[in-house]
Amino acid sequence: MIIAVLLFIKCPMVSDNSPKSLDELARHLGASLNSGLSQDEAGKRLDRYGLNVIPRPSRNLFQVYIAPLLNWLVNIYLVITTILALLAIFVLPDLWGQVTFWIIFIVLNAAVAIIQQIRAQKKLEALENMSPPKSKVIRDGEVKEIKSEELVPGDLIKLEQGDRVPADSRLIKASFLTVNEAPLTGESVPVEKTSESASSVSENGNMVYLGTYVTSGTTTALVVATGSRTRLGGIAETVVRLNTGDIPLRQKVNKVARYLASAVAVYLLISLAYHLVSLSREGLLVVDGALNARLLAETASRSLITSMSIMPINIPLLTTIILLAGTLAMARQQVVIRDLSAVESLGRISVVCTDKTGTITKNEMTVRWVCLPELNGADHIFGATGTGFDPHGRLFAVSDTSEAAGGFEFDQVPDSRPAATVARDSALEMLLVSGMLNNESSIVKIPAPKAGKTGEGATFCAVGDTTDAALLTLFGKSGLDEDVYRSAFREIASYPFDSNLKRVSKVFEDSRTGKLLAFTKGATERVLERSLSLVFGSMEDSVGLGEKEKGHLLKKAGEFAARGYRVISLAFKCIDGTEQQPSRDSVEGGLIYLGFVAIIDPPRDGVLESVAEAEKAGVRSVMVTGDSLETARSIAGQVGIVRDGDLASMAYNRDLPDQEFFKTSVFARVSPEDKMAIVQRYKQANRTVAVTGDGVNDAPALSTADVGIAMGVTGTDVAKQSSDMIIADDSFNSVVVGIREGRGLFQKIRSLIFFYISVNAAEALVYFGASFIPDFNLLNSWQRIYIFTTAHAIPPLAFISDRLSRDVMSEKPRDGEDIFNRNTTLAMALFIVSLASVLSLIYLVASSGLLPVWDGNHLGIIPDFGGGALDPVGWAQAKARTMLLTVALLSETLLVLCLRRLNKSAFRTLNDDNYWFVWPFLLFVPVLHVALMYIPGLQEFLNNNLSINLEIIRLTVVDWIVALVFALIPIGLLEWYKARVRQHGRFF
Repeated sequence: MIIAVLLFIKCPMVSDNSPKSLDELARHLGASLNSGLSQDEAGKRLDRYGLNVIPRPSRNLFQVYIAPLLNWLVNIYLVITTILALLAIFVLPDLWGQVTFWIIFIVLNAAVAIIQQIRAQKKLEALENMSPPKSKVIRDGEVKEIKSEELVPGDLIKLEQGDRVPADSRLIKASFLTVNEAPLTGESVPVEKTSESASSVSENGNMVYLGTYVTSGTTTALVVATGSRTRLGGIAETVVRLNTGDIPLRQKVNKVARYLASAVAVYLLISLAYHLVSLSREGLLVVDGALNARLLAETASRSLITSMSIMPINIPLLTTIILLAGTLAMARQQVVIRDLSAVESLGRISVVCTDKTGTITKNEMTVRWVCLPELNGADHIFGATGTGFDPHGRLFAVSDTSEAAGGFEFDQVPDSRPAATVARDSALEMLLVSGMLNNESSIVKIPAPKAGKTGEGATFCAVGDTTDAALLTLFGKSGLDEDVYRSAFREIASYPFDSNLKRVSKVFEDSRTGKLLAFTKGATERVLERSLSLVFGSMEDSVGLGEKEKGHLLKKAGEFAARGYRVISLAFKCIDGTEQQPSRDSVEGGLIYLGFVAIIDPPRDGVLESVAEAEKAGVRSVMVTGDSLETARSIAGQVGIVRDGDLASMAYNRDLPDQEFFKTSVFARVSPEDKMAIVQRYKQANRTVAVTGDGVNDAPALSTADVGIAMGVTGTDVAKQSSDMIIADDSFNSVVVGIREGRGLFQKIRSLIFFYISVNAAEALVYFGASFIPDFNLLNSWQRIYIFTTAHAIPPLAFISDRLSRDVMSEKPRDGEDIFNRNTTLAMALFIVSLASVLSLIYLVASSGLLPVWDGNHLGIIPDFGGGALDPVGWAQAKARTMLLTVALLSETLLVLCLRRLNKSAFRTLNDDNYWFVWPFLLFVPVLHVALMYIPGLQEFLNNNLSINLEIIRLTVVDWIVALVFALIPIGLLEWYKARVRQHGRFF
């Protein structure tokens, strides 16, 4: 960071002979400070300067792709393989075949991991483009929204609270602007900026820089540098590093694998010590005063190969592949994972704190009603036709207040209702003009393809805040000429929206009268608390407002809010022109209340079903919004968030008893501090919490939550940078999709780890016991490798390709639960003991002659009974080895069927789930085993050409029946235990 700060200070943006004043700078850049660049000129400059992106620094191949592979488990493999290679070089040349195999295996694992890492990097870079940063730019005199990467020097950009600064820019006009420059300087305290604070471009007071973000206020700025020419671009090579750190879930997986590897290491030491002592007592270790190097090497190699055969090296690799595959699958469903650790947390979520606007609702704000209330007599109510941001529509008068507050059908507005006439100097005119001028949005018309000259089918989109856009659209329906008012009113000061005050104001000079007028809009209670009077009849008349009168007006607004409308109140005042720079408190004091607009934002399609699905999964949906309690409660009721017995709270009370807090489904009028406090309270209760957000003030809550979810469309850059995942369509439906996918990935990884621990631990028990029998070789080295490279490698791939369980959202949330709970641990212990027992028993049954050697066993390959250290001593042992291999392969393959759906019967899943993606991996091992056993010459080919000596003899029908019965014993016990768990209403 010190380097960054030094470069920030020492890298001036322009040379000493560069232009100093703003006008000189504009001429130097060939830019207009009013209309910006033309679209043609911007295109030429984009070709000249390139995209506004910082080139990625060159990456160290070892740090990025090799170092992450060197986990504890892989390191042991490398060490043991190195020892075996040394033994092969100096003592046992016969080991080269096996050493070569292990080297190939390690290289293949590393290659797959590296390829996955490269693919993931490319995919994740592509995912970043799913919701690319956008900027509001003025071109050809119009405000447009473009990708930030398309900005060029000379562009005029507009910034407001929450925006990330897209390029180094000189301020033209700023209003209460503060910028967080921590990404450049490390200083988190916001820096005040003003267009007049400095006379030179190279000074910081009137400049904003790429990578920083606006914490408050608004500004219009001139882009002076883009991409690598920015200050951040100048230090990118120094401070930008690729994060190759391990993620929490992989750390847990590696921790489990480390315990297994430690157990194997202990076995290795005990085995070597035991055999060396035995050889020494028998006088075989030292012959004629010389160390028997060959015998020592053979003993050590057997122990080493055995240890390698039972170590679960595949766990870290396959876990990473499952995570990456799941992440890319989620991206196809509008869920962009920024941090892989969030995948684990997604599977454990039990509470979702969600915004209302744009997440639960469509964010297609439409003003339906305009109310000019009166304290005595009938209110003046106007309806507005049309939907969305299409300005085509009309205002019409409504005689009955109840008709407006009720369920009026806009699609059935009779032609007999004529368009309302907006009288000059009327309260309606002032309200409409106030909403249009006190506004930071614009409406963009996008022609429909092949629309021709008629323009039919064109769509209208909002650039900026959608509530502001709704007010702008309302003005367009009034029949008033926007240009007339734009030319008459000149903006003097701006007081941006404050999340605590919930108001926004602007001051204008009316050139027609010379008066200064302040327009304020915001939450009704916050506007009324600063209002002293109400327009009564006409602009010339007003009536004072006391607490009683304000309560009456709040009740009127509440009638609309209770039916799901978002209510925005508007007010104005005349300002004394003698005050040079009026304070915000002065501007927003003594207001004259005009009335309110009722804005409808209907729930998104499918949210009702998504909330129900989340509830079925035990995930509680809680609405946390800045809207009024009535509006929030109405929308929450429509989508099923509020249920019988649930509570709704007007603002968050930190002293709220736990019993009431956990029954509250709606928190309204919530400040950013309250939102973070709500998240923290859930976490203190050991609940795993997800929270959605889109604004800069949501960043603390997003960072505090177990899973911070930013909006891809409306979310600010600050919110996205603070989040763990981004939903590209801003919909609550995608949040539930993320939870479902996260749970599915967690199940896959848990099943994968269960499989490897079970099969490795069971085989370890068998090998460990057999290693202490003198002059006894359970299996030869290639037979152990055969199990490892088939049953351990192929069937588990089904977990990667498998589809999610249909019942994944029927289970209870896991909150802080680790990978294995008590039920899973007991199930794993049962399978380990039972599989180790049947493998030992089938070997004893066959080798003792209880299962005789039939004539049919002699028809296949004839084992080498030459008396080698690892050769069978006779047909009985050869058959015992084949039976052990067969039972192990069958049982371990069938184990995958049991683990696919731990909370369901394996037999039931045969009918319920689609196995198309699973069968190839499950059938591969049995088919290969049968092929090796019955295809003449296949094993001889492997032995003669690759030195792979498997010695798998043919089995008869009786042998296969016995092997199948033994293989099904651990499977049957596991299924029995699963059924017991289900009977007690518990889950794995």
